[in-house]
Amino acid sequence: MDDLTVTPVSTISIIAMLHKFNIGQVESLEEKVGLELLKSIARESVTYMIMDDLAVRPMSAKPIITLLNHLNIKDVGDLEEKAITVGANEGVELLRASMQTKTMLTVVFLGGKKESSIKSEPIH
Repeated sequence: MDDLTVTPVSTISIIAMLHKFNIGQVESLEEKVGLELLKSIARESVTYMIMDDLAVRPMSAKPIITLLNHLNIKDVGDLEEKAITVGANEGVELLRASMQTKTMLTVVFLGGKKESSIKSEPIH
């Protein structure tokens, strides 16, 4: 699945869904639909990429090629993939960096140069 598709829901499709899940009472609707939604999410796993400015985009060839062209990257070997863990400290650092720069992932996780002259104290 390359693109995220949004489908409008009609009254008829809601009634069909109620019959599909054998829902007789509205109280059980939330639980059954929630479980079905979780099952469908697990089946249709989608990978996303997070940009340096924290924009989230579906991972597919078109946005990646567009980004590489925009950044004038000719050799894919110049790129760096980094797995990160975001805990409370990193979350606070990302929040702080987001008020100072548009390249907060670089600043927080790669030690990039901050674009702002605002001084900040490290978290202890």
